[in-house]
Amino acid sequence: MAPFIKTAAEVEQGAQACRFPPRGTRGYGPDRAVRYGFDTNYLEEADESVLYMVIIETDDDIFSVDGVDAYLVGPFDLSIFLGLPR
Repeated sequence: MAPFIKTAAEVEQGAQACRFPPRGTRGYGPDRAVRYGFDTNYLEEADESVLYMVIIETDDDIFSVDGVDAYLVGPFDLSIFLGLPR
């Protein structure tokens, strides 16, 4: 879960950091994965099991970014950002 995401670029950066290439930029450590019992399907299984959530606390256009699995509205920070009283 990524709090206080301000821009679509930050959303994209987070989405890519969660997943392996070609969908993302996450690094791969096969020796470590094997110690945890993952086999040759680790890359596919890891990408499918990741849940990337973004907390919406600004009004930037973050819904257009691919790779976000869920959104959560941060009502108090969003209202402050929008200049609305609580």
